[in-house]
Amino acid sequence: MYPLLLLGGAVVTLLVPVCDGHGYLWDPTGRASMWRRNWDTPTDYADNQCFCGGFQHQWEVMGGKCGVCGDPYDGNRIHEAGGKYAKGIIVGHYKKGSVITVKTVVTANHFGYFEFRLCPVNNKRKRATQSCLDKYCITRHLLKVVNGNDTRHYVKTRRVGEYVSKVKLPRNLVCRQCVLQWKYHAGNSWGTDKLTGRGCVGCGPQEEFYGCADIRISRRGGKIVIPTKPPITTLKPIDPALQVRRCRGGKYKAGGWYIKKSKTIDPWCMTMCNVAGPDRNCPQTHCQCA
Repeated sequence: MYPLLLLGGAVVTLLVPVCDGHGYLWDPTGRASMWRRNWDTPTDYADNQCFCGGFQHQWEVMGGKCGVCGDPYDGNRIHEAGGKYAKGIIVGHYKKGSVITVKTVVTANHFGYFEFRLCPVNNKRKRATQSCLDKYCITRHLLKVVNGNDTRHYVKTRRVGEYVSKVKLPRNLVCRQCVLQWKYHAGNSWGTDKLTGRGCVGCGPQEEFYGCADIRISRRGGKIVIPTKPPITTLKPIDPALQVRRCRGGKYKAGGWYIKKSKTIDPWCMTMCNVAGPDRNCPQTHCQCA
């Protein structure tokens, strides 16, 4: 169960079931997930949880702010330039003004919608900014989704797995390195609409998930050589002896040294400790029963 929120002066309980993961950017491959396609990058076992530190941290602590690649706004930006997972490796090369295929993997469906943005940085050491990603004039950094509703691809079913979005690139934008941002704004929590004051599922603050990929856009486009080994689609299981035992009611919280970071680790433990099968990632070093 998610915490209570004060919205519009009323106490609202978010009746959201615990989920076993959320989603990641697959093609072009997000920085957090490049290891899955055997790029020479660090392994990020929580690549489906670039969710701003969790709903509570994003909306109650940071007022809705989030790092552009899904890191907590006030934390270490490990998926942005200079961070552990941001190596500046170009994973896609496209022709300016073309319609490209973007694939994302949803591991737990929260309805809502996807948006896609671009920021030309042209330097692997330079961070993209949200203001650069949000431009929507001649250059249209907020991209049009051809098979969606203007700039949004709505998730209208409960299906999990791969989603395909047809996205239109700006006709006048070329870059040696652009950051492509995928944003998944969920729509399954109860909230209050700002304009009408009406309460509904999908209104008000929602969980958000992000992914960033490094791409190149040129006049003619080109090809990128992707590692030929089969992609890694499941996580390496932790030794069962090192896992936290199944907790009654599926309630988990931060443990060990990580109890100092409970605001961030608590939701991580709640998610990963409830994953079924070999992908369960609930180490005793991080989590304990609540």
